Amino acid sequence: MEPLEYYILNVFSNSDIHGGNQLAVIPNAANLTDQQMQLITKEFNFSESSFIIEQSSTEAKVRYFTPQKEIEYAGHPTIGTLYIIEMLYRKSNPARETFNLHLKGGSITGLFPRSSESSDLGIVEFEQKLAKFHEVFDDKELILKLLNLEKIDLLENHPFEIISVTSMRFLFVMVKSPETLTKITINAARLSQGVFKENNINVCVISLGGLDGGDFRMRFFVPLYGINEDPATGGIQSSVGLYLNRCGFLKNNIVNICIIEQGYEMGRPSKIYNGFEIRDGKLIRVITGGNCYVFSRGNIFLP
Repeated sequence: MEPLEYYILNVFSNSDIHGGNQLAVIPNAANLTDQQMQLITKEFNFSESSFIIEQSSTEAKVRYFTPQKEIEYAGHPTIGTLYIIEMLYRKSNPARETFNLHLKGGSITGLFPRSSESSDLGIVEFEQKLAKFHEVFDDKELILKLLNLEKIDLLENHPFEIISVTSMRFLFVMVKSPETLTKITINAARLSQGVFKENNINVCVISLGGLDGGDFRMRFFVPLYGINEDPATGGIQSSVGLYLNRCGFLKNNIVNICIIEQGYEMGRPSKIYNGFEIRDGKLIRVITGGNCYVFSRGNIFLP
């Protein structure tokens, strides 16, 4: 087989070699089998790798894999894949304003706000699918134990809620401050068993305020998918917006611009930019964006 070109990016970080969420993008993956894509993803051992199966000037078919399995939808691979596609396109073509990705979980429209400046993509954005509320999670004691937190660490009068966009469900916990997030140590084995495994539940802990210019700070734990903690999570942001709105933190009848800090406790600082549009008390649109830092490129040699 001919060598396959790949790119490695830090998504949601534009200048820090140690920031953001790492992603491998393989632009020409049409001839790869499912098994080969899974093996390549395991070899990179990032939270996800992206494989571009086919593309035209307006759209592309893409598949995402974690080290354990293929997934329907994810945010940081979407930002990174859009970045690489547009970066390569602009080498010999004028800048585009939009581009469509077709994923297993549906179609996504990518946005390039800085479309007139072909030398610098700036922030790449995409419109999220809207999340839906499932239920309140009543067993707070279990979650506190698995996160090594106490009741005093919680922001009062904010329930633990389960929200989702796809089959992956997010259990949201609101704590008092960014400093509280540093106290967390998870029991990864327990978070991969029982009710979590049965219902595909993964835990996201959010604090009011950031420590680096952000509006909120969060940590996201995904041991069910072989990732104890994710340094920057784009696909959860629609659910974040719904949770923040249900908690009363977003203003009505405007687009709330919110910067989410993530990954700082892991040594991979990341900033995720969101526009949460609220009309008549309901979340009706979510735009998520971020910068990318292209760290390396190279070739994969398969037998």
